[in-house]
Amino acid sequence: MIGFKDLQNSFETIEKENNVATDEIQAVKELLTMKKKPCQEQGFFNNKYLNLKKN
Repeated sequence: MIGFKDLQNSFETIEKENNVATDEIQAVKELLTMKKKPCQEQGFFNNKYLNLKKN
């Protein structure tokens, strides 16, 4: 099973190879590093992620 750290490393590799930090990669990194946060902050992330998926 792939771990969160493996996913983080994969995205960091993608950023380095493409020399770009896209909003989608940033959103996934935020999700991977998200600790238990207040619902309001999680709601903000979910809205941000949903907006990315619409585009």
